[in-house]
Amino acid sequence: MIEPPRTPRWGGRPCAGRDPIKEVLEFILEMALLESPRVSGIIIVDAVGIEVRGHPIADFFSLTMDQVMQLSYHDPALFRIDLSSLPPATQTIMAGNRAALAAYAGTSMTDPSLVERLATLEMPTLVLWGDSDRIVDPDYGRAYAAAIPMARFQLLPDTGHLPQIENPAQLLHAIWDSADTVLATDLSTAAH
Repeated sequence: MIEPPRTPRWGGRPCAGRDPIKEVLEFILEMALLESPRVSGIIIVDAVGIEVRGHPIADFFSLTMDQVMQLSYHDPALFRIDLSSLPPATQTIMAGNRAALAAYAGTSMTDPSLVERLATLEMPTLVLWGDSDRIVDPDYGRAYAAAIPMARFQLLPDTGHLPQIENPAQLLHAIWDSADTVLATDLSTAAH
């Protein structure tokens, strides 16, 4: 009997041993590094991947889901989940997502070569960060922005690591504002 390989799964779907997140990020970075007209700016939201002395990434894989929630949100009580109350299929998907994250990002969630690659990026970039992020604190975000020559850093008030869940309207507002101001100004300056 031949058993098929077991691969990590996002949302219950197999990823066939690929890293879709890394592939997308590498594609965007490559397009930006090639100065593709298809990419005019980048927005980074509460990312991980670089090593910042004195500002470690929370050890996600040693934490319980309740601890992850505590570190991820400005007001964790609003997003707390009783995992035991979830249907077994949902619990399986969540466990698979965690396994996929470990497989793709590694348990340290860092890439030692990322800072060097970011330093070559000559693209208007906005780095958005929740002021209550305790997975990776705001100073980590500032270091992320500092690693990119044309980056600007902006704090999102009363928001944690997951602004797309906790405060999507504020996140969208910051993105739209950047398209009209920050990124547009950097593009017009770069053109002259």
